[in-house]
Amino acid sequence: MNVDARRIAKVGLVGALVAVAANLVIYLFGRVSGVEFGLTPGGFSSEVGPDQVIIATVVTFAIGTALAVLVGRKGPRQLRVLQILGALAAVVTAGGPLSMAVGNSSKVLLLLMHLVAGTVYVLALERVRRPKSTADQVDGVRDAATS
Repeated sequence: MNVDARRIAKVGLVGALVAVAANLVIYLFGRVSGVEFGLTPGGFSSEVGPDQVIIATVVTFAIGTALAVLVGRKGPRQLRVLQILGALAAVVTAGGPLSMAVGNSSKVLLLLMHLVAGTVYVLALERVRRPKSTADQVDGVRDAATS
């Protein structure tokens, strides 16, 4: 039993919007608190801005959603593996900004953004994996009976 690709895409889009909103709140909280989101990759200095927060979150969710559509063809149980990989990716990819971020506050907030994106991704896939609610099942039975 495969999972409907449109449902995965819809949940992925909503998840991306939630993660972007949450990460922007974290970013804005940091900026208001005086945190500079500076990175020093390879000796170069750069500043993380809200546009990079949005792009990184959306791209991550686009890749994760595309993978979920492919894995969902095999059924909802296989999405559990993708949830685990998504959570691991959130932690592992946080290592980059953590090693390049300037200041402990920046490191903590960038780590938090990665963990938020990973958590929202796992929860979004759980929404797809879980069987429909009883109300949805009743509507489906009613629709089938009237057809």
